[in-house]
Amino acid sequence: MLSLQLDVQLGREQFGDRLKSRDVLQRMILNLAVEDAYAPGIAHRASELLGYIQADGLCLFEDAGGDPVSFGRTPPPADLAALIAWLSQRMDSDDPVFATDRLGEVWPAARSYSETASGLLAILVSRKPRRFILWFRREIVHTVIWGGDPTKPVNRGPNANRLSPRASFDAWKETLHGRSRPWTSSDRDAALDLRVALLEVVLRRIEAAAAERQRAREHEKLLIAELDHRVKNTLGVIQSLVVQTSRSATSMTEFVTGLERRIRSMAQSHSLLTRSHWTGVEIHALLRDELDQYGLDGAAVTLSGPDLVLAPKAALALSLAVHELATNAAKYGALSTLQGVVAVSWGAVANGGIELSWRESGGPAVSPPLQRGFGSRLIEQALMMETGGRSMIRFPDGGVQCDIVLPASSIAGALPDSGAKASARVPDAEPPAVPRKSRPRVLIVEDSYLISLLLEQVLEDQGWELVGPATRVPAALALAQTERIDAALLDINLDGEMSWPVAMALRERGIPFAFSTGYGSAADLPASLADVFVLKKPFQLAEVESRMQKMLRGGTGSLH
Repeated sequence: MLSLQLDVQLGREQFGDRLKSRDVLQRMILNLAVEDAYAPGIAHRASELLGYIQADGLCLFEDAGGDPVSFGRTPPPADLAALIAWLSQRMDSDDPVFATDRLGEVWPAARSYSETASGLLAILVSRKPRRFILWFRREIVHTVIWGGDPTKPVNRGPNANRLSPRASFDAWKETLHGRSRPWTSSDRDAALDLRVALLEVVLRRIEAAAAERQRAREHEKLLIAELDHRVKNTLGVIQSLVVQTSRSATSMTEFVTGLERRIRSMAQSHSLLTRSHWTGVEIHALLRDELDQYGLDGAAVTLSGPDLVLAPKAALALSLAVHELATNAAKYGALSTLQGVVAVSWGAVANGGIELSWRESGGPAVSPPLQRGFGSRLIEQALMMETGGRSMIRFPDGGVQCDIVLPASSIAGALPDSGAKASARVPDAEPPAVPRKSRPRVLIVEDSYLISLLLEQVLEDQGWELVGPATRVPAALALAQTERIDAALLDINLDGEMSWPVAMALRERGIPFAFSTGYGSAADLPASLADVFVLKKPFQLAEVESRMQKMLRGGTGSLH
């Protein structure tokens, strides 16, 4: 009965110890799970770990952390390093818990610090990287009373080896050193529970880190593709600037000067956008960069208007328009004389957009030009195509006047209107080389004015008729469904919206088409359009002409 009761009492005590350790473990793991890193997180829980398993000292070791981190009474750092090296050879994942109350007997090198650490309970949390948690218990010197000296030599009696009564039963005392309070089965179980819980935390961190790396790779891939797209589009724009400037220039000097100034204007706008991480450009800063060389806010140029931030696309289009106005004013208008003044003002309009006013005065008398040049077309049509806005240039005697209206979507942060913002642009009225009905009609879908202008020039040189250009999917879809079209060239990305619906509408009507893009790969085409030929920006004009001629001769626009 005594034996049974003793067994029950021991079981009750062990069960109570396990419940207490589980409560401590749960709180500790919950706190550890929100830490940014494993090693500092577990180090912050040192006092809890010492209470979790009763010990006099604690050591935490991780390969990435370098030297062991100690708390309480522990061996010197050099001895700790040697002990961990010994444990690394002895322990593995199949036997991750090691416990002894007489470390000096198991590993003789530990006898030198037996007073501090005679007892050791160690868990191997992980092998790669190596992670250990060590608990130490100090030496407890105690005395054992034996019923006689067990080492006393045997004296032979008169009967040789036959047993005979001992001569003395005096008690014999022995003093034991190098031993600590023993580790109980509850201590070992608690250590194993902690290892399992820590492995779960580590695994969750590994999974989270892997997911984060995957997100980073996908984000990097997206950024590279977007950078490639922007660079290609920019090169396409520069290509168009070269072609159009060469057509309007009367000398090599005029061509070089005009091209250099236009490219510099674009570079200034890109610099402003880069500073804001392409989130937008403050309109006042944009105008200052463009007009500073003409005496900004002095006698020559004045600016007035509220602080407004333009979306990237609107900022680029407006900077080119203002550059053309300023260049014209410097050559022929108010900025060509000392008395001339240019006043630029802007403000909000009822629909949530903005209206900018350009007024020249004090310069030479002006009159409407006999023929619209590249600069005028850039001002009037680029803003419409790039932003969905509009502009109007007038030529009263007192000086050039220009009113520019940009929609609400041109203001950074405003949601773009989902309706069709672009409309078909009527080609310049010129007598057709052949009867209008017999001319091939080509639909151009492109949201960059300068690139569409380059494509329009290709069509004009070949004697083909332009349909569009359309700059947004709704307007392009309307043209694709209703107009007479013999072939089409579709920009894949129209201000963030894919042109797939336009392509499918053309395919349903049996109209051949090709894609154009600044992205480096056509791998992102949907499966139903994977066979469509893709022209890469900047264009090779001969390739554009060849592809269009093939489509107009009855080709499909496919890769073959």
